[in-house]
Amino acid sequence: MADNVNVPEFIRLFTSHEARLSALALSLIPNWADAEEVLQQSNLIMDASLAYEMMTFNTKDHQEAIKAFVEKRKPNFVGNKE
Repeated sequence: MADNVNVPEFIRLFTSHEARLSALALSLIPNWADAEEVLQQSNLIMDASLAYEMMTFNTKDHQEAIKAFVEKRKPNFVGNKE
């Protein structure tokens, strides 16, 4: 996993601001049931996105992307064949 990724801290911050996110959704979507649905869908998307992102951290292409970025060069992706 990348050194600068702190998933537990992100989740802590995200959940600690849940009330503010609810207030924002309600300010944009006046119907509470619709706003709640948007928040639930957003949480599902966030969960899936984090899961997919975590799956990529162990791939050769991900490591190549990090190495190429640090070395300021184009990455040489080969696919994730073992």
